[in-house]
Amino acid sequence: MTQAADGSLLLVGERGLMLRSSDNGENWQVLPQVYTGSFYGALTLPTGELLVYGMRGNVFVSSDSGKSWKKSELPETISLFGGQIDSSGNVLLVGENQMVMISKDHGAHFQLAAQGERHNLAAIVILKDGSWLTVGETGVTLMKPTAGAKQ
Repeated sequence: MTQAADGSLLLVGERGLMLRSSDNGENWQVLPQVYTGSFYGALTLPTGELLVYGMRGNVFVSSDSGKSWKKSELPETISLFGGQIDSSGNVLLVGENQMVMISKDHGAHFQLAAQGERHNLAAIVILKDGSWLTVGETGVTLMKPTAGAKQ
């Protein structure tokens, strides 16, 4: 779940579920379905867009509070389990194969920023020096962007 720039709440889940509440969770409105698989998370970007991510590299961005969505372009079709926004406004998503994906254009396009072994990552914290603290199947790992993917 994330809180949108307008104060509304966005909740995502299984089978493409996206719900929006404009009254702090008292009532929920079902948003149009853009994908029938699972969503694992949502972010509100500094520019106000909403971004949702989930199975098989499915990432969508909305610039109108969830009324319409545009599919993001990713280099891999991996499941994405966690995400953060760095101090420059870049979107980082983590998932299968210890992959970290980065978008420098508000979630429209992603590139591979780092990749590890065959283990999954569930969360990422961006550190002040630009490195990342990731959490996944193998525990906590300190990672750095690969060459060419600098933030």
